[in-house]
Amino acid sequence: MKEKLFVLLLFITACAKPQIQEPTKITPPNVEVEQITKHNILKKSEEISNSRKLLKLARITNEIIWHDFSFKSFFKAKVQERFIIINFYSESCDFCNLMDSSVYNNPDIIKKINSRFFTIKVDGEKEVEIIRNFGDPIYPTTVFMTPTGVVLAVIQGYIPTNKYNLIIDTIIKAADEP
Repeated sequence: MKEKLFVLLLFITACAKPQIQEPTKITPPNVEVEQITKHNILKKSEEISNSRKLLKLARITNEIIWHDFSFKSFFKAKVQERFIIINFYSESCDFCNLMDSSVYNNPDIIKKINSRFFTIKVDGEKEVEIIRNFGDPIYPTTVFMTPTGVVLAVIQGYIPTNKYNLIIDTIIKAADEP
């Protein structure tokens, strides 16, 4: 399935001439490993429950809920078995603002993202080291990953709404195949 998904993404994104990297494993930020206790397990379970409540709220309010780039975010994505979208942006970037106003405000895209993806938003000017892991900092940069952290595609620059919709449709279709 991963091979089909990667080939489909290569085909779709080739039309827009994005920069695509070979699939690689990304490791979440270093954090201290917590000792497993009944209290910690209950706390994690409560966090996941709260996250699900946020997703339900997002569906009602019709907006994307963005998370920070942290171990906790990657953990939630893996537990919820959701593909990951990382959006690197800059406050002063016109194309980033255009993506926010057109792509990330499109009701069809919002519905698909909230139902199947875990979204992470990173201010590239503040988190320079994170974006360097994905190549030279160009804003916006969108990274599509599997729930386990395998990078499917890194697309630098503005992605028009129709192409963005096609990319997430392709990921959903490939994920649904046996």
